[in-house]
Amino acid sequence: MSRISTLATAPPWGVILVFSAPLVLPFGRTVEAPVLLMALLGAVLLVKHWGSWRRQARVALFCAAFLASWIPIALSLPDAVNVTKTGTIVLNHLRFLFAGLFMLHVLYEDAARCLLLRLLGWLLAFWILDAVVQYFLGVDVFGFKAFPDRLSAMFGPGNSKFGLTLAVFVPALWEYARRRFGVWAAAACMVISIAVVLESGSRAAWIAAAAASGLYLSALCLWIKILKPAALGASVLLLVACGVAGYFVSDKVARGVHTAGQAISGDADETENSLSHRVWIWKGAWSMIIHNPVNGVGARGFRYVFESYASPDDPYLKEVPPIVPTHSHQLLLELAAETGLLGLLGLLLMSTLLVRAALKAPLEERVSMLPFGVAVGAAYFPFNTHLAIYSAYWSQIVWLLIALYCASVGGRAASANDRASAARSVEKYLR
Repeated sequence: MSRISTLATAPPWGVILVFSAPLVLPFGRTVEAPVLLMALLGAVLLVKHWGSWRRQARVALFCAAFLASWIPIALSLPDAVNVTKTGTIVLNHLRFLFAGLFMLHVLYEDAARCLLLRLLGWLLAFWILDAVVQYFLGVDVFGFKAFPDRLSAMFGPGNSKFGLTLAVFVPALWEYARRRFGVWAAAACMVISIAVVLESGSRAAWIAAAAASGLYLSALCLWIKILKPAALGASVLLLVACGVAGYFVSDKVARGVHTAGQAISGDADETENSLSHRVWIWKGAWSMIIHNPVNGVGARGFRYVFESYASPDDPYLKEVPPIVPTHSHQLLLELAAETGLLGLLGLLLMSTLLVRAALKAPLEERVSMLPFGVAVGAAYFPFNTHLAIYSAYWSQIVWLLIALYCASVGGRAASANDRASAARSVEKYLR
């Protein structure tokens, strides 16, 4: 295993292994394979490099962020309604710790981080191109058909995760385009990618993309300070114009905006309809929080006790057979219901640690952290509906992004010779 870890971390194989996780996201649980392999290699590397790792700020930051999230999950176990399920989550989440350590090790060099950003940029560009083909031809390049009111691209028919996944990863494409081709190329990528997200039909993806856009542009202006306030204002107006054009050009977007507007109309029935009956799920979640305020009902325990806490008039339970939601569809409610006040405190601590690291970082590190910090912010944006934070799919995405963010803290910048050597190595292996 030690020899395998040495080979896997050698350029460019380590970066390619990290890249393989987002690469296979469209193919369901396939992403488990590269994450598990990285976790095994990370455990081996931890034993080999513990003496030096424990003094690295990046390792300390990632481990502290992970523990802030994982400890509340573990503390929800004693009162969990389904001990087996929660216990599985407690153990399975440890793979993200070791996989993250592997990523920190592989991405220590600036050249490795640049290579990963390049690969992610081209991958995301392909996802967008595939969705555009599906929009105009009805099928994508692999023959997958678009299903009603949704673009799914290579994620396949019936897979509604495409829009939200693209929305949280796409800052990597914007940043790659900015570095490689300039600000106007990044602006063009933003407009095209947001148009695709709008056509994906997911309102959660719309909100995540809006959060990502706002965070990215604000960071360029206030954090990196390469975008002047006038350019920031112009960019915001351009994105607003893109949204308005989408409303008038696309019936799908117009319907989504119309139903979303019903939520603030003040009419209870209209609000309930516009939120796809999620109000009833939130009522059940709130009842769980009231009765289990400290450590919740256990991570992923929501589905097992929803019927006990749901309103008697809940339309889900009146179906035949009853429909039991698997999670609360809202980040803060989910954390509070499943891991209690401890889960919310853990999220607050983790967010504080990540933001504090960004504020303390020198400018070069901030630039490297930028796309993944924006992605993490979009993924955790609280005023949105969310996928289950402890689910296999979404938890792998958020911890991948957090690890990539932490990898830029205290990493070694490459010299010109290092960059040239890395470029030659990449060309050799990727021809």
